Amino acid sequence: MQLTFDPEGGDDEGQFRRTSKRLIGEMREWVAERFEDHGERAASAETFLSWRYGYSNGDLADFQRADIAEFLLEWCPRKVSARPEAAYDFCDGVSAFIEFMFLTDRLVGGAGRAAELMAFVVETRDDAYAAMGDRSKFGMAKSLFATPLTGSDGSPLADLFSLPSLDDLTESDLRALMQQRMDAFNALPFDQRKAVTDPSFARPSPPRVELDFVHFAPSIGDVERSASESRLVTAVHGLVDAFGTRGMVVTDSGNFKLADARRLVDLLSTGDTVDPVRGSTAHTTRSSRELRWLSLVADVAEEARAYEWIKNRFVANPEWSALPFVERASSIVDGLLAVGPLGSRGAPEGFFGELRELLDDGVAHWMVGVLPRDERRDLDDVVEFARLVADERFPGYRARWGDASWSDVIESEIQDLFHVLEFAGIVELAGREITLGRYGVPERHGGSFSLTPLGHHTMPSYARDAGYVFAEIGDLSTAAAIAVVDAFRVGDLPEADVLAMWWADRSTSERAEALGSVAAEANNPGVRLGALALLDALGDHGAVEPVVRQLLDSSASGHAALFLLSHGLATDEEVGMFLSIGPLVDILATLLDDPQELALMFSEAQERADGDLIDDMWRHDQPETALVLDALGRHLPDKKRAKAARKAAMQHRSWRANLHR
Repeated sequence: MQLTFDPEGGDDEGQFRRTSKRLIGEMREWVAERFEDHGERAASAETFLSWRYGYSNGDLADFQRADIAEFLLEWCPRKVSARPEAAYDFCDGVSAFIEFMFLTDRLVGGAGRAAELMAFVVETRDDAYAAMGDRSKFGMAKSLFATPLTGSDGSPLADLFSLPSLDDLTESDLRALMQQRMDAFNALPFDQRKAVTDPSFARPSPPRVELDFVHFAPSIGDVERSASESRLVTAVHGLVDAFGTRGMVVTDSGNFKLADARRLVDLLSTGDTVDPVRGSTAHTTRSSRELRWLSLVADVAEEARAYEWIKNRFVANPEWSALPFVERASSIVDGLLAVGPLGSRGAPEGFFGELRELLDDGVAHWMVGVLPRDERRDLDDVVEFARLVADERFPGYRARWGDASWSDVIESEIQDLFHVLEFAGIVELAGREITLGRYGVPERHGGSFSLTPLGHHTMPSYARDAGYVFAEIGDLSTAAAIAVVDAFRVGDLPEADVLAMWWADRSTSERAEALGSVAAEANNPGVRLGALALLDALGDHGAVEPVVRQLLDSSASGHAALFLLSHGLATDEEVGMFLSIGPLVDILATLLDDPQELALMFSEAQERADGDLIDDMWRHDQPETALVLDALGRHLPDKKRAKAARKAAMQHRSWRANLHR
């Protein structure tokens, strides 16, 4: 049975329909023996096959996870006019079809592929349900079916998703409903019609991926130093200087004349070899395009608009040259990623051109793993990730080339991509093994990478555009004290690291005063705790003491009293009256998202306490107290004490309501 068809040619459509009908017929008999809802599964599988021919590649036997994701998460939400619950029917149908194809020895990849795809469908079910109800994914026709409309008499028209069952409608009823909705839609003002139809033509946004880290932006000074060390940034500036206002004459195709190219290779230290010797054979350079690194510098400079092509000359762009240095460096990085680290080698048609484009598009994904501070990753991890992506994009190539050759190609391309990123000063590479291959061409293996300050400055925007979501703290060297406290409490950085980055040129007293103001004005337990921790980390307690004493008249009074006592800066007689349960409530409040840890910390504190902490807590006037008592009432393992916490929560709310009347 023919299972591969060419949708582009159009000649296979008749054969596809015959094959699809036969497959679905066989599948109906197979599912009827196994599932009560066999009709729905077969119908969903038939839709899946129609999509494969009409919107995909026409291969009915070789599927990847990306294919199933496209069908369930993109095509069905856009094209299928049905309630969100229909997504589960499509998932069941796809899973059943994959299993059927495997059991009839038709599925490429056999048992391993079937298990992988069926497991992926299970993981995708809830996402598919959410996508089917996401109006931003609807196509034009589906948007028209779902848009709230009113008839000529002002009464609301039923949308197709609100009907109990389309099966109960006759064909004439359905046509009448559709015509009624089309007339009502066409009667809307142009702007309202445009608001419905425009999203159907928009490019779908990448899926959002929430990442649990805080990115710390480097200081402008660090970015400037990093950019000044970038070979690409230095070379682009040197090239623009070489052009000057008079410009440099180039060929009709925009290439450098060979004499100029030789001079520029030396001037810019690109590392290119003119007239290279490969093996025992000397090769004559006939075009500047054969000089890879010089061509890269010129292409990036053009993309960054660092120069203009006026008639037959490249002339420096004075507007670009007038930009601040960091802006120029950022535009050079943008230019490189627009050209593509691998695309800069020239994009041959066919497989290698498509592969290099795919890997260039992955730069944001390769970089997001090293956005956390001081993070370093192995290049082999990126190579493995790239293999998985390439396997899905180019199904069958691994089998035809063999595992070893396929892996060598992917590794070679990724290593070369990172070599360009290093040349640009975006990453720092370490530990790579470099050997000479055929014709003396370097071959690189292994190693690790991290982002430079220039990389940390430029890569976050690309990561966000790729769908990654993460918190970010700006330049701490000049940041306000509240930003520094936030950076400390959410960024998992030691106090010493935070303070080393913040106001390094200010006195301890000035820094303490700023942190004290944050603690005094804080209405967030985490902010109070963070500010006091940083005050303690300043070290010079003599300079800090006056600031902390001022906190005795604030909501942080309990913290201030403990600070002064623990550092021998006050006696019980002086500050004993300010001691309270407040610091413990603050600590427990920061653990509300981790109730088990909250319960454990409370239990340990209770073991060390002289009295009943719950009895002390319900009389404490703090908004978070009730939330902490509620959590203790639900999660304390001691049932008697948990009951006491629930009772205390009610007492606290009643007491606080009366207190604030």
